[in-house]
Amino acid sequence: MTPAEDPLTPLQTGWPAMACALVLLLGLGLAGRSLWPRRSTSLALLAVAVVALLVRLGLLPALDRHVYDGHEADYWDLFRGERQPTRGGTVLYPAMQWGWWLLGRVLPAEPAVPVVLMALWGSASAAVLGAAVARLSVPLAGVLAAGLVALHPVHAAWSSSAYNVILPWGLGALALLATASLVRPVAPLRPRQAAGLGLVLGAALALVVATRLEAVAWAGPCGLLLLATRGAGASPWRERAPALPGLALGLALAGFAAWPLLFPGEVPGAGERALAFRTNWDLLRPYEPFDTLPALALVVLGAVLAARRWPLPTAALAALAVGNHLLLSTFDDYGDRHALTGLAGLAWAVGAGALASTGQARRLGAALAAAGLLVTASGLPAMRAAFYADDHAFLSTLEAPPWADLPVYGLDRVPTAVAPPGQCGLVAEDPRVARDPPLSHFNLLDPVEAQALRGPDGCLRWCADLQDWRWSSRGVRDRARRLHHLYETRPVAVVRDQDSGYACQVWQVGRRRR
Repeated sequence: MTPAEDPLTPLQTGWPAMACALVLLLGLGLAGRSLWPRRSTSLALLAVAVVALLVRLGLLPALDRHVYDGHEADYWDLFRGERQPTRGGTVLYPAMQWGWWLLGRVLPAEPAVPVVLMALWGSASAAVLGAAVARLSVPLAGVLAAGLVALHPVHAAWSSSAYNVILPWGLGALALLATASLVRPVAPLRPRQAAGLGLVLGAALALVVATRLEAVAWAGPCGLLLLATRGAGASPWRERAPALPGLALGLALAGFAAWPLLFPGEVPGAGERALAFRTNWDLLRPYEPFDTLPALALVVLGAVLAARRWPLPTAALAALAVGNHLLLSTFDDYGDRHALTGLAGLAWAVGAGALASTGQARRLGAALAAAGLLVTASGLPAMRAAFYADDHAFLSTLEAPPWADLPVYGLDRVPTAVAPPGQCGLVAEDPRVARDPPLSHFNLLDPVEAQALRGPDGCLRWCADLQDWRWSSRGVRDRARRLHHLYETRPVAVVRDQDSGYACQVWQVGRRRR
């Protein structure tokens, strides 16, 4: 169906999210204090949120370096009124378009405004997840879980982006908190409070769908906890019954929000699921800095400890992390923005695992908490260096081994010395080095296509430049890391242009691993 034939207008695709926002506000008002932890825990989580904000706007150079890149640039254009909302789809979500366009009508069109708004939301989302963990276990576990999210480098980086990553993450955390408040209330719920929690849960999950379709995975642990937790009373469903209308309303609104995203057309990556899954199922780099075996062992230990004391929440959040990974591994552009959903399970494992033991075993819990926070914080310096880094920062990497010991060529030597046509295939997108047509990481996913690009003796080279090294909202770094995961790669040369400052690392793309 062509745009001219499309009968749906921007308002027709955007109204479900607008309705969800109103329902959410109503639910928050009705739920009142039943949604939030006790005063001491709330103050501790507020302190964690302040730390998170300092990390996002102080430690990371978000206010200085952030660039509206890729699809994020479209949301920036909407915010400043350079374009109007469209029907949208899974590339530019109607809910995100309307949200940024409406905010732009009341806020100054300064580049820092969306960055600060998202940093505030990301910082608050750490506290909200902590409140959910506290309700499902003990308060200190929630504070530890919130601290881990506050210091997590990928969560912090995406908390500066106008793209649809941290917004649905925070909404998913809010849905989890509403669920926890229903199944583990601090005090018996009044019908009004239960109704409000149902509205919050339903509307939050519907907004998750409206802002990032695959983030509906948050509904899994919410549903499991709601259905399987008996509660303290003899008939817990009598207390939860007022929440059912809100849940039903949220389900209906989620359907209305999802329909225009799926019809007409198809979900991105359709038709390539099996091939993508074979590539991504054991790809751990999106979970940096928890992508090493010691760090993974730490998470598993925490989950085992937590399961002994809180088996159902542990199972629910483990299912979220593992299920989200398996589901999103079928997407050919799987990256850290998708893996972030699983951070909720990781934070639970460290926070609840650290507080699950009693007596002498508490020392093990203290060590687990310290190690988890240390691993998380250890990734911040590297993220600071790579966060929207410039050519100068990238060039500094070429002054260290192995690149400092390799031959250096100018742009004029690429066709002759680096990758002679007819002898070596060349994967490069930058017009200064790319051939016609330019080739990208996606051209190497299919083994048949990749083999056809090689030279007669199998020679294939890849010119990895600044976009492949730095962190940005375009997610190119994720694709570059996937290429290293998929193939045996070996550094062979450096290409540098003194006039423009351009440089790239030349890799030999060898045997395919999977």
